[in-house]
Amino acid sequence: MNAVVMAGVNDDELVDLARAFALNDSIEMRYIEYMPFEGNHWGERLRMFPAEAIRARLEDQLELEEIGLAETARVYRVRERNGGAFRGRIGIISSMTEPFCATCNRTRLTADGHFRWCLLDEGEIDLRGPMRAGATDEELSRLIEDGLRAKKPGHAPAEELVALHQGASHFGRSMIRIGG
Repeated sequence: MNAVVMAGVNDDELVDLARAFALNDSIEMRYIEYMPFEGNHWGERLRMFPAEAIRARLEDQLELEEIGLAETARVYRVRERNGGAFRGRIGIISSMTEPFCATCNRTRLTADGHFRWCLLDEGEIDLRGPMRAGATDEELSRLIEDGLRAKKPGHAPAEELVALHQGASHFGRSMIRIGG
């Protein structure tokens, strides 16, 4: 279960969400730092609640024991302060304040047929056009490999991403088009 955490919007509900989904069920409740995308008012009226603050808010009432990095989330075993263990776990996806770019294995095929190797990188390769033109599996594989080779070792910090787009009408493509 994923929840994007936004300062002043839902940051006061983190423990409630953990208890609702992970206390009695084997569900991983994942908290995601709010990222800048087209039209989401990032940094204007809505602000990121960083991973450090997410952990602190949870640890006000819960005990977290770090298991490690699993895919894109830092994962924790959870206990109530009185000792009762949760059946599920908690994950924190900290792409803005504690990037994991070097180990990220996430890619996306966008709604309009483009291969994208990073949500915060504007780079992408059209696969739909070549597919419709009859590209072979080998040719498509080469295009995907080209995209993976273009993947940068990391993305810019949040403030820099926002500064890059100041005066522009958007933060690249919207999550609807990316497939978030």
